[in-house]
Amino acid sequence: MLKRMKKMCDLRHILVLNFLCLLINLFFAVMQLNHGFWPPETFYQPVLTPKDRELMRKTLEVFVGALEAGNITYMMYGGTLIGSYRHHGLIPWDDDTDFILNSTQIDDFKKAIEPLGPEFQLYESDALRTTGWKFYSKAAGKFTHRSFKWPYIDIFFFEENQTHIWDENPQYKSEFCFQKTDVFPLQKRPFEGMTLNAPCKTYEVLSTNYDIHMCASRSFSHINELPLFTFSQKSVPCKILEDKFPFVKRTCSNGIVTENLNVAEWTLQTFQLPESCQSSYP
Repeated sequence: MLKRMKKMCDLRHILVLNFLCLLINLFFAVMQLNHGFWPPETFYQPVLTPKDRELMRKTLEVFVGALEAGNITYMMYGGTLIGSYRHHGLIPWDDDTDFILNSTQIDDFKKAIEPLGPEFQLYESDALRTTGWKFYSKAAGKFTHRSFKWPYIDIFFFEENQTHIWDENPQYKSEFCFQKTDVFPLQKRPFEGMTLNAPCKTYEVLSTNYDIHMCASRSFSHINELPLFTFSQKSVPCKILEDKFPFVKRTCSNGIVTENLNVAEWTLQTFQLPESCQSSYP
């Protein structure tokens, strides 16, 4: 009798476990299919509050001001460069900023921002280089599992030879490598109401690693410092989002590229730059 009851209990446990596994598999299957059920903009919701955005901009102004005063070579990088080229500011659903500096100027860079403390702080990369350098305000929010704060500026460094520059981080150096003729001389581009350094041929540099016509949702939450599940990520042609968010449209005439920041049928702002730094553009 006891053996029979034990077998029944074991069978019940097996059935419960199988049922739970079925539910979990069903959940992930639905998540993988959700792209067909949920509108694209569901994956592209802005995550910054007005207060977050204000602190991020203030931090950026202070950071860039110190770099320019110290004659530090810097430029927008990664998602921030995409944002400048495509939106004249942050990618609307992004939550951090990225800049790359010359690795030969690290000591000069540290001296340039030292007077900004204690209101602003620098986090240097850990020994294993699992986390990069960060610059942030003392007023930023704390992490429970990190010693730096958010919102922060992600800082990268490049190395160079006579013909190329590349990200000095071993994880990125083979993929993020650019011809110097595409990068220099640096030009000013709009970003959140400021004009900041960017590669001369921004489109060529971006095209090395990104399809600028495709809009990818976030894959990492910098707010929580955690990766996002793959089923919460999406990539769609940017045209699908043009009625929802501002995008830049370009025309060229008499050696001048005119960039109009449009949302739907409205023009929000216009920026012009020489065609010599835009040898090819979409």
